[in-house]
Amino acid sequence: MDEKELPKFDKKDIGILSILELDSRTPLSAIAKKVGLSKASVSARIKKIEDSGVINRFPIELNHKALGYPNYRLYLKFENVPEGFESKLARYLFTHGSVRWFAFTQGMWDITIRVYGKSIEQFKEFETDVMSNFGKYIKSKAFAINIDPTIHKCSYFTGNFGPYTEEISNYKGGIIPLSKLDYKILYWLYEDSRMHVSEIAKKVSASPEVVSYHIKKLQNLGIIHAFYARFNRRKLGYMETKVIFWLQYSEPKRMKDLVDYCQMLAYPSFFTQILGPWDFEIDMDAKDSVHLYKIIREIRSKFPDIIRDFTVLTKIKEFESNPLGRAAGIRAPAREDKFFEL
Repeated sequence: MDEKELPKFDKKDIGILSILELDSRTPLSAIAKKVGLSKASVSARIKKIEDSGVINRFPIELNHKALGYPNYRLYLKFENVPEGFESKLARYLFTHGSVRWFAFTQGMWDITIRVYGKSIEQFKEFETDVMSNFGKYIKSKAFAINIDPTIHKCSYFTGNFGPYTEEISNYKGGIIPLSKLDYKILYWLYEDSRMHVSEIAKKVSASPEVVSYHIKKLQNLGIIHAFYARFNRRKLGYMETKVIFWLQYSEPKRMKDLVDYCQMLAYPSFFTQILGPWDFEIDMDAKDSVHLYKIIREIRSKFPDIIRDFTVLTKIKEFESNPLGRAAGIRAPAREDKFFEL
């Protein structure tokens, strides 16, 4: 389907999507009861929604603090790249096993990469490997660490507002050690949070009862914060951008006001404060460049004493890969070549 051809959904479809966004493991029977349809009809509608491309996938949101994985970021600017370079780099990153997300962009940087690493040494190992494979085509680079990143609900479409992970920023429990089986279960839930327990059990060589116990344990420990639906915003008619902000230091309360305000906007898909060359980033959806300008202007007008400067990166294509592959000892499933093309 052409991305410019927007799919059409009725209130029942949006009701189903709203439920899946809040908890993608909600049983069909519960969804059917809430939206007033049969289980068969709900199943057919979910299949239609998935076929439309509006849902990229059903992942999980993790407490990276409890896992002991800081979210490192690497930004690269390319030069003199040969044909096929981006596809080769995309395949490398997607199958790496520690990369959580990356996006090719137009603007100050050509790609942004989010990496799971137990330590700065692991992140340095990753950066060294990237440079050894692709360094001759990299003009410049920058590094950063996410501070309390949050994935946001698709508020303007589903009506569900705010981030999934309000509790993570207040987490003080320290690192929770997990078994290899825990990581394997997390890996497959990250691949598809709607995956049935019996299917996960086959993949991890355990009984369904054992898998159910571990999933419940991971929830109770606060490792899993949300089972959710990740939307393809372009399919809904929105452009996808990353807005980088440089800030002037201010009182902690004033900074908190800025963070709270940005967290509750309707159009972010991701938000994080940054320890690095700038201070925070918002992955922002917008109807067009004029709409984006109005959103940014509103933020700047409310906090003129804090915001010094900003720049916009336009996303060309983004990939969400599985950052638990190395910890689980599982390689990323094969993808066809065209999956990595820009």
